[in-house]
Amino acid sequence: MNNYSILIIDDEDAQRNVLKGYLEKKGYKIFSASSGTDGIKTVQNNLVDIVLSDFKMPDKTGLEVLEEVKKINPEISFVILTAYGTIEDAVKAMRLGAFDYISKPVDLDELDLMIERIIVTDSLNFFSSFLFLLIHFLPPYIQVLLQTQFGILSIPQSAF
Repeated sequence: MNNYSILIIDDEDAQRNVLKGYLEKKGYKIFSASSGTDGIKTVQNNLVDIVLSDFKMPDKTGLEVLEEVKKINPEISFVILTAYGTIEDAVKAMRLGAFDYISKPVDLDELDLMIERIIVTDSLNFFSSFLFLLIHFLPPYIQVLLQTQFGILSIPQSAF
């Protein structure tokens, strides 16, 4: 069983249901929403790790949903799904904090790899924060040794 929860936001029932069924079989906890507004409400009321959002929806664009979701929880990995993608849209999505940008129809193998990358990235970020926290509590002489030998000059406050 997988511990990750994924929210699928897409106004197309068929696309949403295919992704939902596929990802449930992979062991993920799945939430689904048929609009950007409903997706944002789902993020507000549930623990969501990954959002897969359509780009073009009647009520909000995927970019608008991305901005709202990142305000609620900047740690959520957000992926835009689109059949109408342009390079400009992809760049804007990445600048707003999207993890990735995938073309429709979604290649399920590509989706698997992308989710795996998200999980690995999350694990590395957690491990890095843990190490910085651990270093903070080491005796000062060991901190100096780490600074001189390994180039660890300071511990970012964001690690705490």
